[in-house]
Amino acid sequence: MLRGSGVWILFLLVASGLGGYCYRYPNQTVSHQPKARNVLTAAIWTYHFGYDNVGWPSLERSAEMLRETEADVITLLESDASKPYLGNNDLGMWLGEKLGMYVDFGPSTKDHTWGNLILSKYPFVKSVHHLLPSPHGELAPAITAMVNFTGHLVDFVVTHMGNDRDVIDRDLQAKFLSNELKTAENPVIFLGYVTSAPFSRDYVQLTNGGNVKDIDETDRDRWCEYIMYRGLTRLGYARISHGGLSDTEIQVGRFLVPDDSDDVKDNERIVTNTKEVDASIRFSTRFGGFSDGHNWVEKHRYHMSTPKYFLPRNHS
Repeated sequence: MLRGSGVWILFLLVASGLGGYCYRYPNQTVSHQPKARNVLTAAIWTYHFGYDNVGWPSLERSAEMLRETEADVITLLESDASKPYLGNNDLGMWLGEKLGMYVDFGPSTKDHTWGNLILSKYPFVKSVHHLLPSPHGELAPAITAMVNFTGHLVDFVVTHMGNDRDVIDRDLQAKFLSNELKTAENPVIFLGYVTSAPFSRDYVQLTNGGNVKDIDETDRDRWCEYIMYRGLTRLGYARISHGGLSDTEIQVGRFLVPDDSDDVKDNERIVTNTKEVDASIRFSTRFGGFSDGHNWVEKHRYHMSTPKYFLPRNHS
C-alpha cells in the first residue's frame, strides 16, 4: 500500500498527465471548407499501425501525405496501435489533432480487431461500431457513420473484411455490410477492404445487395480496397502509391453531394486529360499526373491508370 510521499508522487503524475491533456484540448478547433461547393472527397488506406515498411514510425510522414490528398473523410485500416507490442499509441487522437479532424476510433482495442477508424473534417451525427461475423478467421471491424457535410447528411460504411482464405467469414460479412448499405437513409459511401476481385461473389453481394455502384467498374486490377456509393455524382477517382509507408496504396474518390437527393444524375464519361476538367474538382498535383501501371518508386505517386475524372455524356 502506498503511503505518505508515494501517494503524493502518484497524485502529481496523474495531475500532470491530465493537465497536459486539458492544456491541449481547448486548442483543438475543427474548421474546414469543401474544395468546391458540395464537393466531398473520401479516402481509404491501410495504415500499417503507423510504421513504415522497414519498421520506423511514420506518423509525421503519413499525416502530411493524408493532408495532401485533400480528403474530407478518411478511413484507416490496421489503425489500432493501442497495444504494448505496437507502442501503446492512440493513432486516432494523434491524427485528429494533427490534421484538425474529428475522429471515431471504431471498435475498441478490447474487441481484438486490427482497427478501423474514421477521420472527418465535418462533425459526426452518429456512428455504430460493428464486429462482423467471423466464425473461422480473425475478428473483422466495421463502422456505420453519419456525417454532417456542410448541412448535407452523408452516410459511410467502412470496414476491413476477413482474409480471402476464410470463405464463410467473407460471405457472412458481405451480407451484413450490404444490408447496412441498403438500409442507409442518406447518400452513402462505402470504403472497404474486401479481399476479393472485382465481380467476385462478395463484390456482387455488396453492389447488388447493397444497391451501390463501384466508383470505377472498369478498374479490374484491384483486390483489397474499394470505393462504392449511392445517391451521389462521381467526379474523380485516384490511386496513390504507398511510398514505403505501408504495403497498400491509398484510394481517393471525389463526389458531388446533391442538394436534392431525389434528383441525382451520375457522370458516365471517363476522361484523364485534366484540360477537360474544371480546376475545382481536379486532384492535387502533389502526386504527379496521370500514370499507367504500378509505381514502385519510394514516393507517393498516382498510378494504375489514374487519376480519372467522370463527366456527363453530353459534356464538351
